Amino acid sequence: MTSPTGIWYLVQPRRGLPAPGQAQLWLETAPVGGTGPDKTVLAATMNDDFSLLPQAPFPVYTLSTDRRHTSACQGKCALDWPPVLTSKRPGAGPGVDQHALGIIVRPDGTYQVTYNGRPLYLYIGDAYIPGIPGISGPASINGAGKHTPWGVFNTIPPLP
Repeated sequence: MTSPTGIWYLVQPRRGLPAPGQAQLWLETAPVGGTGPDKTVLAATMNDDFSLLPQAPFPVYTLSTDRRHTSACQGKCALDWPPVLTSKRPGAGPGVDQHALGIIVRPDGTYQVTYNGRPLYLYIGDAYIPGIPGISGPASINGAGKHTPWGVFNTIPPLP
């Protein structure tokens, strides 16, 4: 579930793991850094029936140091760059190739969404993409090209 204060998940009572629901991916457009030219990127929503912002889309990122089907972003990295989690095969919206979407199992047993085998992440510094009532400030993509101790995070452009 997404909210103005971060990412919250319901918890599976038997295993104590997040129960994020099915991730949905589609294309969204917002300015880079809130002021740059608009950029169309892959974005995700989770099944957030209990969210204050149902179906709010967030841009997703890949990490330069990830190997295919393996996430290098664990521990502290995952606090700023939470993995895009899902409870089952992610869904693809218009313009997104369903065959490019997949899942890997993280060391904690949760399921992380992949795109062409690359694990996907959110960024806690992102503003909301347009269309969210009651949220002030411009929507923006703030994590594009961020250099971190774990590598560089980049957005995913639409396929040609």
